[in-house]
Amino acid sequence: MNTRALVVAGAALAALNFTAAAEAADFNNYGQPPYVVVTNWSGFYGGVSLGYADASAEVSVSQPLLGEIGVTGSGGNFTAGLIAGFNWQYGNQVFGIEGDVALPTDFDYLASIRGRYGWIANNWLFYGTAGAAFIGTGGSASGFGFHFDGYNAPGFVIGGGAETKINSHLSAGLEGLYYIFAEDSQDIGFGFTVKVREDVFAVRGRLTYQFNGPSAGLW
Repeated sequence: MNTRALVVAGAALAALNFTAAAEAADFNNYGQPPYVVVTNWSGFYGGVSLGYADASAEVSVSQPLLGEIGVTGSGGNFTAGLIAGFNWQYGNQVFGIEGDVALPTDFDYLASIRGRYGWIANNWLFYGTAGAAFIGTGGSASGFGFHFDGYNAPGFVIGGGAETKINSHLSAGLEGLYYIFAEDSQDIGFGFTVKVREDVFAVRGRLTYQFNGPSAGLW
């Protein structure tokens, strides 16, 4: 083998050794992928929300002798509320549970407890959410022998949103939620029955404070 062949062979062996060393450096001693730093969304958080809710209602009044009359209606309300929850993070995936209560201007409360699943893209968290919901649309009313306890019903809520980090503790976001509530039937007196059912679509901005520290390194 001449000198040129030896040089070429030596260069090829060196290149192979360098490549193998570089690949080995990309994994730790346990064969895991490299350690990276990602935005940390894990831990407890709490905050506030401000938005708008559009409610649609179906109301019927029936009496055995007089029959049934039904009406529908809709109306919008500005809302302000509180949010609290906890996130578990695995890589760029986030699993969480969140509770909230909003106070619309025209009725008592709009509340939910939901599971959340999201994924991280750069400084953003995109998520879907679903769970149980609760509504109260006013207190009881009585008069002339009639009594109505107001519309208070459980339901289901589904939606999604996006949040971005302002700093290691603060995040801001926007979400949309659609609520479907059960029918509430009440005997209000003199054989009259009132049935009420509502759906609500809400859009709201949110500002939350995360109680853990800055970004964390995750596998």
